[in-house]
Parts: sequence; C-alpha cells; structure tokens
Amino acid sequence: MINDRKVIFLSILLFHTFFVYIGDLGSVVGRVIQAVCLFFFILNFNIRIKLWFKPSSNKKLFRLLLFYIAAIIVTSLLSRSIDLSYLRSFRIISVKDEYTPASYSMGIMTSIVVFMYFTFIEYLNTINKTYLMANVFYKLCLFYCIISDLASFAVGIDNLQIIGGGKFALSYLHIFLVAFYYLRNSTSNRTVPIKKYYGYILFAVVISIYTECTTALMGCMIVAIVFMFRKFFHDKVFRPKVLLVLLAICALFPILVTYIIDNPYVSYFIVEVLGEDHTLTGRLGIYETLGEVMLLRPIWGFGVGNGHYIMAFLYGTANAQNGVANLILEQGVLGLISVIALWITCMNEVTHKNNMDTVFGVYAIILALIIMSMAEITVDTRFVVFTSLLLLSSARSKVYTKKQMLA
Repeated sequence: MINDRKVIFLSILLFHTFFVYIGDLGSVVGRVIQAVCLFFFILNFNIRIKLWFKPSSNKKLFRLLLFYIAAIIVTSLLSRSIDLSYLRSFRIISVKDEYTPASYSMGIMTSIVVFMYFTFIEYLNTINKTYLMANVFYKLCLFYCIISDLASFAVGIDNLQIIGGGKFALSYLHIFLVAFYYLRNSTSNRTVPIKKYYGYILFAVVISIYTECTTALMGCMIVAIVFMFRKFFHDKVFRPKVLLVLLAICALFPILVTYIIDNPYVSYFIVEVLGEDHTLTGRLGIYETLGEVMLLRPIWGFGVGNGHYIMAFLYGTANAQNGVANLILEQGVLGLISVIALWITCMNEVTHKNNMDTVFGVYAIILALIIMSMAEITVDTRFVVFTSLLLLSSARSKVYTKKQMLA
C-alpha cells in the first residue's frame, strides 16, 4: 500500500493531466505538461493496474471502460486517413481550402488519462484514502481559480495565458470547484454548513458574469438549484433513467429549438435574462448543418478534438454547439454508446453502494454538464472524468444522515 505522501503526489500529477491546460491553447506547452504529468503518474502507479484483474473487482465496469478506450483509440487511428482529398470526396462545398485536424495522439492520450482516473479511484477506494485525492483536487482547483482571476483582472480575460481555453475554461473551473469542495468534505466525513457551498457557487457566478460566459452562468444556476432543493434531486432526479431521458432531450435540442424559442417565456429568458439574441448567437444556423455533417462518418466520427476543425472547414463555425452532436461528430455512434454505457454503470454503482451522499456534488456538476450540452460541447471528456468521480467512496457508506444533508 502506498503512503499518504505518494497518494498526494499522484493526485497532483493526475489533476494536471486534465483539469488545467497551462499556457495558451495555441501553444503546445500545455499539452506537453499534461503528457509529462501523465508519464510520471504511470511510472509511479502502473503496478496498481492489477487491481482490475482481481476476482473482487467490478468486471462489468472494467469491460465497459475497455470498450470506451478501444472506441477512442480506433477512431483516433482511423482519423489519420482523413485529409483534404477525402473530405472533397463528399462533394460538399466548404468555406475553407485547408483542413488541419488535431493529432490522432490526442485521442490516445485522452483514453489513457480516463483509464488512469478510473484505476486510481478504484485503488484509493481499496485503501480508504479517497479523501487525500479530493483534498488535493480542491486545493489545486482553488489555487488555479485565484491566480487566474487575479491575472485576468490585470491583463484581461482575452489575454489570459495561465490557463488555456479563455472564458470557458476559467468559468467552468470555478463551477468544478464546488464539486471538489463537496468531495473534500464528503470523503473525509466533514459536516459543512450549506451556506459555504452557496459561497462557492456565488464565486462562480461572479466570474461567469465577469467573463460574460452565458453557458457557465447557466451551469451556476443549475448547481445552485440542486443545492437549494437537494432532497428532491437526491431522491427523484439523480437516477440513471431520469438523467438518461434528460440527456436525450438535450440531444434533441437542435431539432426542437425552433419550436421552443417561439414560446414567449423562453424567448424572454433568452433575451432578457441570458442576454442572447433569438438565433442563440448563431447556433440556429449551425444546427441546420448537423444532420448533414454527422452522416458523413456516423460510426467512427472524425476523431477526438476534430469537431471544431471539421465544422470550421465545412461551414466556418466553431463547433457543433451541442454536446451529444459533437460527441457523435468526433467519436461516432460507437463512441456515444461507450460513454453512455460507462456512465449508466457508474450511476448504478452509486445506487448499489448507497453512496449518493458522498458524490452528490459530482451529480450536480454532471446535471449541469447535461443541461449545458444543449448549446455547448460539455458531454465530452470532462463528462467522462466526472463520471469516474462517481466511484469515490468515503470511510462510511453514508457520509451524512438525511437530517444533516437533506434537511
């Protein structure tokens, strides 16, 4: 069994493999840092992978994890053959003359990172040290939130280069901080007044308003509502079937949006509350193209990270502007199936282990990612990584009594 100091060190490395991209997105520095952290993580942790092969391990979860990883690796390798001449064969008039996709190695690295998250959490559960990982993630997230906020105030959000991804990465990180703070408390069996969670949510709201990130502001509102009505969400909403139906509705949003937006109440909320226009900042035009582009490679997709590049090449748009649509665009139908199957299995594990109170904050983020996916690409690797966090256990099967947690 590894000692506490090594668990902390591994947690620091694992956090930096995914949750922060240090430097500008246009630079490879951030990806190199992530790769180096992943390398040293594997170097120090690789022998613990044998846990998956023990008779007591969850074989179904392991097989679905391998299915997810295999799907990403295959689609990444197949994406190497997608070039300009291949795209011209579809006889679609593109707005650009050049196609420069993401490296296929990005998808392979993503699959390894996800595997390490699941493996590390499985190991920490067996040695009862999940609280160390949760505490490290909370402190690192808080650290990067503070220094990025200070830097953005000094140089402006558009010139922020500490964390790549601009306003989206910065504002999303503040929302994730709420979940990490919750996990830090739940895995160590700390009882914290609910007002402290509202304080972190307010922190995220302020940054979302400052960065003018409407999607993040929506996410903050969702998380706030979850904590306000936590007994209802705990007992009624955070169930696999309910969340699956909600995800399906959000996936159909590009088809239903023209009918929804005609509702005067919805129109008022979009224009007056969120400050958007009736085209949802051009999203309605993007949605009209999705049916065509998703049918070009429906099984395997165009490769992880290439949703932006293929949409920019064909239509001059940023991405699919819908989480499920972008997932299909990048990883195909098989990728979508692998993500949903893994997600449902992890949720069933929460129910089976009576572990809802421990990961309630993670569920809040997952719900936010689902609803945000109507108009943003939030059903992606972030969604899968937070799915892995559903497996975190505390020292007790119940962290709080219902009176403490749900009153």
